[in-house]
Amino acid sequence: MLADDAAPGPTIVPLALPRWLDALDWLVLALLNVALAFEVVLVFANTLARTIFGAPIMLGIEETSQLLLMRQ
Repeated sequence: MLADDAAPGPTIVPLALPRWLDALDWLVLALLNVALAFEVVLVFANTLARTIFGAPIMLGIEETSQLLLMRQ
């Protein structure tokens, strides 16, 4: 409960975006999530193949994953 002399904080009014922009935002986020999941599966499969067969599935996966998964 607020004291009588306490001032309330700023009021945040949500911004109404157009429907097409909201749909585009959802589509981009979904595409990024699918791409990230695919890359994680590819790196995992490459690690398993390197362990079992002694050779990677695709050359350069480790270098690419370091660029895309661990971007700082």
